[in-house]
Amino acid sequence: MLLKVLLVDGDYDWADRFTSNAFSSDKLTVVGIESDVHGAVDRIMEYGPDLVLVDQSAQGGNGLAVLERLSKEFDSIPFVFTMSNRRNLLVWRNAISKGAIDVLFKDYTIEDVCNAASKILEKKESLRIVPDETASMEKLRNVVQGSDRQEHRLVKTSQGGVLVKQEVVTIYSPKGGVGKTTIACNLAAALAVNKTIPLKVCLVDLDVSFGSVLALMNIGSTKHSVLDWDRYREDEFDRCLVEQLVVRHKSGVDIVPSPGRAEESALINRITDNGIRKGKEIAEKIISVLRNYYDIIVIDVGPSLREDSTVTVIDCATKVIIVGVSDIPTLRNIMSCQQTFENLDIDQSKMRVVLNRIIRGDGLDSASLREIIPYMVIGKIPEDPIVRRLSNEGKLPVLDAPNSLLAKAIIEIANTIVPVYGASSSRNKPGFFARLFGRRRRGAM
Repeated sequence: MLLKVLLVDGDYDWADRFTSNAFSSDKLTVVGIESDVHGAVDRIMEYGPDLVLVDQSAQGGNGLAVLERLSKEFDSIPFVFTMSNRRNLLVWRNAISKGAIDVLFKDYTIEDVCNAASKILEKKESLRIVPDETASMEKLRNVVQGSDRQEHRLVKTSQGGVLVKQEVVTIYSPKGGVGKTTIACNLAAALAVNKTIPLKVCLVDLDVSFGSVLALMNIGSTKHSVLDWDRYREDEFDRCLVEQLVVRHKSGVDIVPSPGRAEESALINRITDNGIRKGKEIAEKIISVLRNYYDIIVIDVGPSLREDSTVTVIDCATKVIIVGVSDIPTLRNIMSCQQTFENLDIDQSKMRVVLNRIIRGDGLDSASLREIIPYMVIGKIPEDPIVRRLSNEGKLPVLDAPNSLLAKAIIEIANTIVPVYGASSSRNKPGFFARLFGRRRRGAM
């Protein structure tokens, strides 16, 4: 079944060329070309297109006004705004605020339109679909079947459209007991509950020997774990199956738990008949599937680089956060990672360091750390007594103690992944008397 597309475009030469190309397409058909809002309304009423492309040149260059009028009158039809100038970000933002679900630039192709349909399908399926939209959704599903996965997602916010880059963030430490899992859980929650951009976040516990994500998130035992992902082929996964295999936390984070028993953990690192360790296969499958449904995937892994699942996750990540504490043995372990990653041919430009449980007067200043640590330090988390108490109560500081030292540090780390939080530190804000006298000085001037 072909996707019916309507072009509302004042550039007839371009519209004719695109329509000619569409004649040979087995995915879409152009049901009409109109240049103004009145013709577009008539054609929509006549053909009921599945997708409408509104160009900036429509109605004498008033394409934004046409888009706004049509999107309000036909709120069940998805609209894509098209334009020639890639640098005009103001028009791009206005198009999203006026009802466009995506923006395409000329000369867009048939494949570009199909990719736009993929984004529309993802957005629609994340919401409740009313019965009369079912047919259109099925057409979109047929159109985008087999299309390449998108590494960016256009998200609609109160400030307009935001292009979110998908991130796979691996939390690693060469040494246990440094608070790695605590950071992973709080980071995932901080990204999920932000008020700026609605992010879909999944937390995967691949520390298969000592996984404790469920305990820190105050979730009891579950019947599913990462081991269950080995039961299905990758092409068998859909949104429904993924939802069955994950556990939802109150923050909105979906969790893929580690196995609950030691014998199950051992199964993950067994060697298959073809000589490949099962951990590598499972890790690759989990990441590949989750990238179809989540913006941010945070993965907690174990300390041993002898486990293939750990090496695979580090290699597949877009960012790797190495967690350590400010003592010389741990810092030397981080130093040794550099040579190990080089031997494994892992891209080291994505490596970052977070130092946890920093104690004032530990003798390691910033200059000393730069000499020891080979990677950029994106976070220094002070020792915070409240963290242990909250963890024992099954609470996360970013949710239950947002003013704690750990929560503020986690937010700063989250901003290095997706800039969703404003400056949260109160140290830069003037106090009451400073603001009072500051106003008087400005008034005196």
